[in-house]
Amino acid sequence: MFRTVSSAALPAVVLAVILPVVVLAAVLAAGIAGANEVRVLEESDTEILIELATDDYTFEDVVHSGESFVRVVASGLEHTIEPGLPALPMQGVLVGVPFGAELSLEVVSFESEDLGVLMVEPAPRGSFVESDGFTFAVEDYAVDPDYYRSGRTHPSLVASLGFDSTLRHQRVVQVLLHPFQYSPSTGRLTLHRSITVRLRFRGRGRPAGLTDVHAYEPEWEQLYAGTVLNYDKAREWRLRPEPTRAWKRAEMRQEHEAYKLVIGEGGITRLSFSDLSAEGLSGILETDEIAVYQRSYDENAENPFVETPTPILVFDEDENGLFDGSDYLLFYAQSFEEQHMPDGHEDRYTD
Repeated sequence: MFRTVSSAALPAVVLAVILPVVVLAAVLAAGIAGANEVRVLEESDTEILIELATDDYTFEDVVHSGESFVRVVASGLEHTIEPGLPALPMQGVLVGVPFGAELSLEVVSFESEDLGVLMVEPAPRGSFVESDGFTFAVEDYAVDPDYYRSGRTHPSLVASLGFDSTLRHQRVVQVLLHPFQYSPSTGRLTLHRSITVRLRFRGRGRPAGLTDVHAYEPEWEQLYAGTVLNYDKAREWRLRPEPTRAWKRAEMRQEHEAYKLVIGEGGITRLSFSDLSAEGLSGILETDEIAVYQRSYDENAENPFVETPTPILVFDEDENGLFDGSDYLLFYAQSFEEQHMPDGHEDRYTD
């Protein structure tokens, strides 16, 4: 679950934009091979042909509030999350694409199989309840009656495009693939055992303000390789923002500003420009200048105070190369307790 870091969680005492983190694997689980594998069939400068083969899935009987459902589970796949609608396995992958190109997605072919009449478990609706002074998160698995009256297939498309963003210097687009579809009018579940899609790039041209990438960054290469489906080909299309004019840099302090973020609970963390502004962020930052580090202590190192670079995903909403307005970044963080305390340490004084 994404959390927005409130300004109260950002002590104003410390500060380059620097934060403790680990890996972005939870948000970018694309491109990881498994039993239900997404693979590249063909690729060129103008298109890429992608296939999802789904051959590993199971049905589990579950009961919610006295009502029986079937949970559909497919190895390596996430679930659709629309509350009250069938929770069905789906896959999202990140594909590297050229900057400036217009994108279109076409379903080339799919092989389907009728899995019969099933009452598929709905995606839960989350809420909070208070009891005895405590607040608890609860999940309600009630079906959405309007959906079942509508008769519309869910999901409506076998494949579609998701977000279009940048990962460091790589433009990436999310391709969503739905191997399972449910018809409420018949109650039947369909499996598309094989889905082949073609993503096309048209009108390619370098946008103003971007330049070639020359520096080799090994920590980022590892992230690219683990998250971008067409990693090798996509390397050709990386671009970075050109340096801004000197007067913009003069508006910033001579020293880098750094904020320390205290992580109370691990997970994917969202940090916005507004969060940092509320803590007194001054001047203008290029999206390329934002860095996230995990601070640690190593008594055996020459300099025992170690700062380890951590991958971040920056969303430049207005695509102006500056971290401003509604821009934000995502990263995966672990609390001190999660990194250094053994499991079960809180139970050491209990029976």
